[in-house]
Amino acid sequence: MKEENNSLRKALTVLDLFLRRDRLTIKDIMQLTGYSKSAVNRIMSTLESTDYVIRTKEDYQYALANKVFFLGERTDLYRNILAVCGDEVEALSVRSGFSVTISVRERNMSVTIFKRESNSTMSLVPNVGDHKSLHCSASGKVLFAYTENKESLLEQILFNAVTEHTIVDKDRFLEAVERVKHEHVAYDDEELSPGLFCVAMPVVSKNGDFLCSISLSGYKPKMLEKMTEVKAELRQSIERIRERL
Repeated sequence: MKEENNSLRKALTVLDLFLRRDRLTIKDIMQLTGYSKSAVNRIMSTLESTDYVIRTKEDYQYALANKVFFLGERTDLYRNILAVCGDEVEALSVRSGFSVTISVRERNMSVTIFKRESNSTMSLVPNVGDHKSLHCSASGKVLFAYTENKESLLEQILFNAVTEHTIVDKDRFLEAVERVKHEHVAYDDEELSPGLFCVAMPVVSKNGDFLCSISLSGYKPKMLEKMTEVKAELRQSIERIRERL
């Protein structure tokens, strides 16, 4: 039997109460859950400090905060992206023989929301849900390039070295990003994982809305050997996705 976190289970049980009630007091929560007053106070204090609930000053009732709704919207967004891109990137991985990922930006991070791996690179490519700094991957460069408020975002990037090849200089990073805007393609030359080379391109709708980044990854010698075909395959897949948007 898997080990469970009892405190987390209690907090989630309390959050579930808001599926039936818009507002709840400490007394309401105690009655509905059977938890002690001290336990409920700890749970609500934690949920409030992490911005999952808010408390009204007038009657001390709790309600869900905007953060919960943002999570729901983000889940819908990811689901929609996968609905549009999923089949095509699955086929792309099979045709190319390389690993394919779909990534989106969350604050100063690139987040993998889809991964179709090849047998040769399964241990090197980020897993679904992994958060990586924007500066150390091809997808990260694409995501940064298609961000409107670049100056403030740049200040949030730490530029830590992940490998000896990681770009840790802001000016070099900005040069790479500038090439992305002109060439609509980004590269990761062993910057995230030793031996791994990655090519990423943006998915942009016909009316100019940026959706996500799609990347192909493989061992460097094989990727460089097939670079022309790899980029052509990736561009064709993205164009088919654009037709579906």
